[in-house]
Amino acid sequence: MKSIGNTLLFMIIDIPIVIIGGLLLASVFNNRKLKGANFFRTATFLPYITIPVAIGVLFSLLFDWNSGTVNKLLSGIGLIKENINFLGTTSLSRMTVILMICWKYIGYHMIFFNAGISGISTELYEAADVDGATSFTKFTKITIPLLKPIIEYLVIMNIIWGFQLFDEPKVLFSSWTSSVGSNSLVGGPLKSCLTAIWYIYDTTFGSQMRYGKGAAAAYGTFMFILLFSIGAFAVMKFMGRKGKKHS
Repeated sequence: MKSIGNTLLFMIIDIPIVIIGGLLLASVFNNRKLKGANFFRTATFLPYITIPVAIGVLFSLLFDWNSGTVNKLLSGIGLIKENINFLGTTSLSRMTVILMICWKYIGYHMIFFNAGISGISTELYEAADVDGATSFTKFTKITIPLLKPIIEYLVIMNIIWGFQLFDEPKVLFSSWTSSVGSNSLVGGPLKSCLTAIWYIYDTTFGSQMRYGKGAAAAYGTFMFILLFSIGAFAVMKFMGRKGKKHS
């Protein structure tokens, strides 16, 4: 249950960030006045195609307690006097995992929204300009409603990805736990970053080697994914029908 709770916590925080952030980035990069938009799109998308092990190692180097780049930067500009143990405290370790997830997936969402915005007819925006609509009004009344199918798809995919989170946090904490023993490896400090798949892996092939319990946990995780996906789909359909009635 703790692994499910951690997974849900990560999803509740990172899903709105990657969806809203991806949408805003796509809107900015679709601005014809912006120079180098293709370069920025590529740079934003690259983390998604980076292998999870490399991402875990990268963030472990960035947030290392003794020689991490983030600690060196903060101490160099005088914000901290002592190094911060990002991967050794529950709240900061969760923050690091959430930051890692958002950094990886925001480019993926940006690409989808970019394709959706490119497919919206410019005549709609021109008609809104004639009516004197502001940029914010066009964004909320034209862009977002026409991107609802993409938003629904991305929410469902984020729920599935959220319950599959495993590689990045496991690699992230492997270097931190090298000096405190293998038992502390599982889930980070006080198991604050233990995810559902990580728990299944540790139960089946790690410290417990209990195949039956691991299989039961896998079936339970599948049921959680199914129920949350159906629930999210039903809520979006209800919101869509409610919006049509008001319109």
